[in-house]
Formats: sequence, C-alpha cells, structure tokens
Amino acid sequence: MANYQEAFRYVFEENFKYNQDTNYQTMRLDSLYSQGFNDKEIQVLLKQVYGGELWRQFKGERIKNQKTAELLLLLNAHGLLAMMLLEMQKYYGISPSSQMCEQTLHRINQIPADKLHDWIIAGINYFSLVGNMQKEHALHQ
Repeated sequence: MANYQEAFRYVFEENFKYNQDTNYQTMRLDSLYSQGFNDKEIQVLLKQVYGGELWRQFKGERIKNQKTAELLLLLNAHGLLAMMLLEMQKYYGISPSSQMCEQTLHRINQIPADKLHDWIIAGINYFSLVGNMQKEHALHQ
C-alpha cells in the first residue's frame, strides 16, 4: 500500500517548485510567505494538516501503487481530484459522485499503473489548461 511520507515528499518537498512528470508547478505558497510563515513552518502546516487531509480524501493508504498515490496527491493539491474522479466514474460506469468510493478505489487499483499515470498526468494538464482559459476569458469580459 502507498506511503503518505513518500507521497508527501514527492508533492511538497522534492518538487516544491516544479514537477518533472506533469510539467506543472506543484504548489504556490506566496500567500503563506506574505503572512510571515517561514519554510519550516509551512512544511509543518503542509505535512500535518493540509497534505494529510488531501491524502485522506482519496484514501491514499489504500492505493496499491506508490506512484499512483503520489500523482493523486498532486492532483488533489491542485484541486482537480473531484473532476478526475468524476471523469473516471463516467468512463467506467460507476455511479458518479466525484468522491473516492469503493468501486472507484477498486478500479484505480486494477488499472495498469503506467496507463493510469498517463491518464492522471494528462488530467492535471488538461484541467489546468481549461481552468486557466476560463480565468483568462473572465478577465476579458
């Protein structure tokens, strides 16, 4: 089963500025820095509060593949997990809930890891692109 400590390092420590797999910046922490938090304080907040809650939302401890769990944590850190789960549920004929239900968890653990990783990375890039386009469109109206 996946390990939270390793997933946390992947998303919030090793790739603090830029994630090589997804070509996507992992976290923007400008607001925390502007409020006077230092690196050590931010890491504690991320690890003990924010990251742990993100991990629980997709039942990370029950994901069989470590890299899958890391990518799901990255996806959730960007607020994209619900959209990805909804798309997966539609694709696999699972009752759509945008939540990590037992059927979705089972399916995630059954999909070949390399295909699932490609799907998650594509989802991060796609949903981020759509979100950015929506922001730009709103600015121009």
